[in-house]
Amino acid sequence: MYLRYLIGVSFAVLISCSRPLNYAILESVPAEYYVLPDSCTITSLSLEEVQLIDKLLRSCVYEYNTQVSNRYQIPRLHNYKLQFVAYLDENNTKWLHINGFSGRDDSEKWKTRDTIIFDGGNSVISALINLTSEECKGVGINGES
Repeated sequence: MYLRYLIGVSFAVLISCSRPLNYAILESVPAEYYVLPDSCTITSLSLEEVQLIDKLLRSCVYEYNTQVSNRYQIPRLHNYKLQFVAYLDENNTKWLHINGFSGRDDSEKWKTRDTIIFDGGNSVISALINLTSEECKGVGINGES
């Protein structure tokens, strides 16, 4: 009984102590930002939505990692710099495009300007989340490095 309690508490502590995501919310993107639909409107995110994004993204990455070989997995999500771009489509559905990259870049430019990287392997990731339905519609790496 004591061992089962200890395992349960350890698991709860492990889940609740995950490192916070390193993210920036971009509220404007240049016209050449080709990932977004033509007829969308950039919008903001609430604190509750950011907390939901954290949960959904972690779950989505976990599911993705169970389906691909080690070479294509997304390791340690907290090591990525994540750019969030929230937008409304023509049906007023709220979407979130996530662009993420890891590596040594001490510049803070990523917090205010979109970063488009071609290729990059699992050091560059992207995801699409439907915030209205609370569904992850896709996550993956950006080619092979």
